[in-house]
Amino acid sequence: VREGEGFFSTPMRGLYLFAGLAYLFAIVYAVFERRVRDQSRFAIVQIAGDLVLLSGVVLITGGAASPFIILYFLIIIGAGILFYRAGSMIAAAASAVLFGIAVAAPFVPRVAAFIDPDGTTLAMGRAAVGYRHLLAVFSFFLVAFLASYLAESLRRVGEELVQASASLADLERRSEHILQSIASGLVTI
Repeated sequence: VREGEGFFSTPMRGLYLFAGLAYLFAIVYAVFERRVRDQSRFAIVQIAGDLVLLSGVVLITGGAASPFIILYFLIIIGAGILFYRAGSMIAAAASAVLFGIAVAAPFVPRVAAFIDPDGTTLAMGRAAVGYRHLLAVFSFFLVAFLASYLAESLRRVGEELVQASASLADLERRSEHILQSIASGLVTI
């Protein structure tokens, strides 16, 4: 606030708007989290909302040159943890599409006047933006594959742990039964 007019300059207003929306989304998610019965659908809505919000932030902060691109990976990993391979691949595909829209939007003249008034994206060139988009899409799907592989491995290990716990509980019951019956066995002998 002490910075004065420069702090609330026109290019930064969009970023402040998206930061405010991020806080609003977090509050809404927290309020409705316990009231929602179908948690998987609620998680899908959260992931979709986060992807749209992040794409807006990427659009406002420089498109292909935005430092916030890395946040797509966190959303993809979260989708992989919650929904395994299908979830991470769908999140990667949605990230690729939304990121593509965010990096292509400055090439539309009416949008560029609002988002990129100094023309930095146009100066970068279509080939460089296309290359960055291709590299990001490859990275999205690579992270989706790795996250889903790790989530599937974790799920399998969890299932094996449940089976081992059940076997251990069964063995414990048998041992307890043998120890309880040992007195009658000794009397019989």
